[in-house]
Amino acid sequence: MLAEARKHMWRMPPVVVAMAVAAIAVSACGEQPGALDARLYSAELRPLNDSGVEGRARFAREGEHLTVTIAADGLERNQIHGQSLHGFFEEGRRAECPAGDEAQLRNFEGAGVYGPPVRPLEPFPTVGSAGRLDYRLTFTDDPDRLDPLENRTLVLRGVSDEGKYRPDLPVACGRLTPGREGGREVSGR
Repeated sequence: MLAEARKHMWRMPPVVVAMAVAAIAVSACGEQPGALDARLYSAELRPLNDSGVEGRARFAREGEHLTVTIAADGLERNQIHGQSLHGFFEEGRRAECPAGDEAQLRNFEGAGVYGPPVRPLEPFPTVGSAGRLDYRLTFTDDPDRLDPLENRTLVLRGVSDEGKYRPDLPVACGRLTPGREGGREVSGR
């Protein structure tokens, strides 16, 4: 029977044979760790202090590894911009981003809303002449220190105030929300 199957296999188009071999190889290997095991989160970055900064961040947690990708526009050009995860350590307390009149604040004023810094995302990048931040960082950290990520916020910093650059002033904030991959929830594993 195997000899008969081989004879017919050579009559099939090469693409069909390749797809069949790939399907058999994948099913034989079982589930492999990797991107499908990641818990995904995203954050819509909204301006603070009338900065005009907006963007999006994506987070992928795989065990002790967290990959952060940030894309933001409207940042002060040719300056270093800090960013960090913020939140509270009390169980169940969710960090939020200030809105409306609350979005006019100094560094210490935001801590009551988005929480103290939990993890700086270093090294801090220098934004180029277009005012755009494209940042990617993968780091290892104790999940117990950062989780639950859905209770955290991302805060970007750095803006000129009264003619002087202030790297400590918040310019954007986004609350982390569980993401989806392939239509299924991946954050609650």
